[in-house]
Amino acid sequence: MTQTQSLKIINIPSALNAKTVIEVIAKLNVFMKSSDIRVVIDFSETVFAAPSGLTPLLCYLRDIPRYKDKFRGLIVHSNNEQTDKLIEQMGFYNLLGISDNYEWDRDSTELFKELYCFSTRTPENEVIEINEKIIYAFTKLSPNDNYKKAVSWCIPELVDNARTHSHSNECVLFAQKHSRGDYTEFCIADRGVGIQATMGDNDIISALKRCISPEKGINSQGMGNGLYFTSELIKHDNSGPKSSLAILSGNAILRITSGSDYPDVQKINSFWNGTVVTLTLSDNIQSSIENIKNSEVTLTEDLPNFYY
Repeated sequence: MTQTQSLKIINIPSALNAKTVIEVIAKLNVFMKSSDIRVVIDFSETVFAAPSGLTPLLCYLRDIPRYKDKFRGLIVHSNNEQTDKLIEQMGFYNLLGISDNYEWDRDSTELFKELYCFSTRTPENEVIEINEKIIYAFTKLSPNDNYKKAVSWCIPELVDNARTHSHSNECVLFAQKHSRGDYTEFCIADRGVGIQATMGDNDIISALKRCISPEKGINSQGMGNGLYFTSELIKHDNSGPKSSLAILSGNAILRITSGSDYPDVQKINSFWNGTVVTLTLSDNIQSSIENIKNSEVTLTEDLPNFYY
């Protein structure tokens, strides 16, 4: 095997987000089916990386060594120094085993929480602590009770879904505050069994629709309520288009935006082993998770000072 034959270059687009990461996944899928053992992830032209793009990319890259013997990966850093430093601060390079030499106070930023990897084997207390840190970081300065309670309920629910039901060796969580856009984006990616296998449906489109329906029919223990109530929260919001929910699994993606009566479900020209859930919440979200669930939501405002 020659050096050229064993090398695959994956060019990351200028904006890495929920839409463009699907193209990146398709290229990685080609790499996985080839005899190549070396991959170059080229961020050189990248100037923006959202949680919905960076999270599944990291989840995929960390999963490759399970399938590729003697796998080797190389990162080409962004030509944009600010973007490259931000990706480093997010913990992306460090979680790929690349030295993180950027000196900064990880608990000082209010714009994002570092990428975090967990699995079904991760102790529950550790995951709960991460959830609390994320909730506290993004709600402590918010005057909007609907936003606070949405974050306080949705994040633990969606994280627990991935940890408990995905059967994934690897799950990745990331949260970022978009200060210029007045919204927060949360993304959770896993490389598990996926929505269709979990729901037991014959096709992915019906499985995605049913995973957010009131008649999920999975079991009698409330499994799937996290996605259902989160989707209802977005449907009932009338604050504008900044709140949304996207679920990527298999070869399809489901999207719901504020005020939508029905989800938009489409097939994609790619395939994701597992599930990626991206929740975007407007700072001014109008819908109430308490009203939707018809139960009280506990806030995390009184966390100990050692968190920050």
